[in-house]
Amino acid sequence: MKDDQQRTIYLKDYGPSDYLIDAAGFDIALHATQTRVTSTLTMRPNPAAGKKPAVLKLNAENLQVESIHIDGALVSPTVYQIDAAWLTIHEPPSSPFVLTIVSVCDPQSNKALSGLYVSRGIYCT
Repeated sequence: MKDDQQRTIYLKDYGPSDYLIDAAGFDIALHATQTRVTSTLTMRPNPAAGKKPAVLKLNAENLQVESIHIDGALVSPTVYQIDAAWLTIHEPPSSPFVLTIVSVCDPQSNKALSGLYVSRGIYCT
């Protein structure tokens, strides 16, 4: 996140999450310049959120997505949007589902000391 975009977030700014994650799995194929990460999330709408969410928003800072699947079906790029900070999936399922995201990153070039990066030859996160 750029310095001019940073703002303080307070506890009072939070509410119940729109979705609950019941299980998370990650398959990581390490490579200095092109690490492939497959994230598999078993998710469901949160009844405590009090409304049917219109979108699913996930942090996507520096995310290079190769593919997105919901319940094994490839999601068309017209159904989601990626910007500098967020991955937004429009009209996600209203019942439990499995979200699989395949992305790539470049740990060697990551100098932000967040996410996956290499420091003195050691992969860090």
